[in-house]
Amino acid sequence: MQIKDHKLVGVKYDPAATIGKEIDPIFIVNHFTSGYSADGAISTFKQGAVAAHLVIDRDGTITQMVPFNRRANHAGASTWMGYDMLNNYSIGIELVNLGGATVAANGDLIDEYGRKVKNPERWVQGYQKNAGPSVKFWESYPEAQINALVEVTKAILATYNIKDITGHENIDTRGWKSDPGPAFPWSVIRALFRSSQQDDEQPHPLTGQTGTTSTGVNVRGGPGTNFDVLNVLGAGAKVTITDHADGWFKISNPLTGYISDKYVKVV
Repeated sequence: MQIKDHKLVGVKYDPAATIGKEIDPIFIVNHFTSGYSADGAISTFKQGAVAAHLVIDRDGTITQMVPFNRRANHAGASTWMGYDMLNNYSIGIELVNLGGATVAANGDLIDEYGRKVKNPERWVQGYQKNAGPSVKFWESYPEAQINALVEVTKAILATYNIKDITGHENIDTRGWKSDPGPAFPWSVIRALFRSSQQDDEQPHPLTGQTGTTSTGVNVRGGPGTNFDVLNVLGAGAKVTITDHADGWFKISNPLTGYISDKYVKVV
């Protein structure tokens, strides 16, 4: 699969109602549509302000609705790796998927529209932090849909300087988005991203950049809260970034250690 003039070659292009300014995408954000069909998502994007760059149906059919170098309103209030308002920096991919379902008293799975799930064997149990305290069931992503997503992701990684691939649930600052959910094949997608970084044989995209802390933040001995706190930086401290992985920046100035990327705005 190839990209020409910021559109996938051989893929239907059906423009969204709202296509924004030119952007230089550095992130991919994955979503689920919370709907029954691709037609429903496409119709919504053709009528209002909300849109994504791509819609991928369960059978792998891809529809592009916004060129990759133009802003699409898919991320809302968001932050990731020190960047705010991810609509200005990201490519949004919507996968047709109902999302979560709960178990009724009689044992039936009930989707978010109050309807009985027709194919419960395709749903997987999992916990999502923004979906409430209880474990729910989530619609799995069919093989054809995952294969299409893989090919799309490869094409985007080969064309743009993508710094990371994430999900709406990770970037949402309101704390209520749960997509693409526990059934999403993160291991497959993260492997693609790691491979693209190794193939480039270039320093990490953030290496050498500086950031500013948005609040007081712990500097730890490793990339995780299980590592000891070495020191604390106050709000407004400037740091030099030497690496980034799994939500943590490695810094070398003014202190050497690791800090959560949630509290740093990249300059």
